[in-house]
Amino acid sequence: MTRITDEFALLEELRALCPLEAAGVRVANGDDAAVWQPPFGTELVATTDMLVENGHFRRTTASWEDIGYKAVAVNYSDLAAMAAQPVGVLCAVALPADFSRESALSLYRGIGSALRRYGGVLLGGDTVRSEAGVQINVTALGTVRTGAAVCRSGARPGEKIVLSRPTGWATLGLACTETGKREPQWALQAFLRPVPELAAAQVLRAAGATSLNDISDGLSSELAEIATASGVGMVIEAARLPREDELAAAAAELGIEAEAAVLHGGEDFALVGTLPAQAAVPAGMYEIGYTTTEPGVRLLRDGVAEELPACGYNHFRRKA
Repeated sequence: MTRITDEFALLEELRALCPLEAAGVRVANGDDAAVWQPPFGTELVATTDMLVENGHFRRTTASWEDIGYKAVAVNYSDLAAMAAQPVGVLCAVALPADFSRESALSLYRGIGSALRRYGGVLLGGDTVRSEAGVQINVTALGTVRTGAAVCRSGARPGEKIVLSRPTGWATLGLACTETGKREPQWALQAFLRPVPELAAAQVLRAAGATSLNDISDGLSSELAEIATASGVGMVIEAARLPREDELAAAAAELGIEAEAAVLHGGEDFALVGTLPAQAAVPAGMYEIGYTTTEPGVRLLRDGVAEELPACGYNHFRRKA
């Protein structure tokens, strides 16, 4: 293990692991600030997320490369929820004194890997010493055609509720990391290396999406956010939720209730949103319900509708 002894030498090594050049970026990482010219006819979309050691991740259950990758992916998921295309990220990291050079390189190797996979550059950031574990703050910038951003507030009564892909896998992946299991691999990957739905967002926008939200805290929670922002009610049909035999079997083995993982599990980073009643649901996506004038979110099962509580993750909710 090599101790970090020079901030500026480390920064040069970290920059080398990430893409730094892109159209419109006149000055990238390496100066006091980045200079970027948005394309004509577009608007800036900005988002930020922080990952804190022992809150969002543990160094004993995930590699630093996975953690760096995820730090970018979760921010790009927020861009996807607005139907934006990524430009790049600003990365600020606080590292404790015992953090090694090798670990720092691994962290930024993951950041660079995500940027290369989904597009965008390292625009800048900061690296400081921490007295309270590792903290990673990423700010992602993107663009969307002027007036074309898809928000939570656009749903109207009588529309279809659409899910871009099945949910629940990340909950199982988290359970795998906490119990030391390495199977199923699909669940581990869903948790450690989430996929932001950037392409699916463009498909949904082209199909006429009136609202979108990414599933970071749980499907039930994200549905409630759309319903509140749009002033509509929602009915989710239990029989139409995508259920996979493999997920059900893995959930049973891990002692997790499969439907709870599907409805309330966080960090899936799929998209949920609404389409006009006459719009076709894009291939490979799922129509799971409809919007109403009656407030609230309800789960319809065997002809009976019951309130679906927003039970997703909440940082400051008291634990029982």
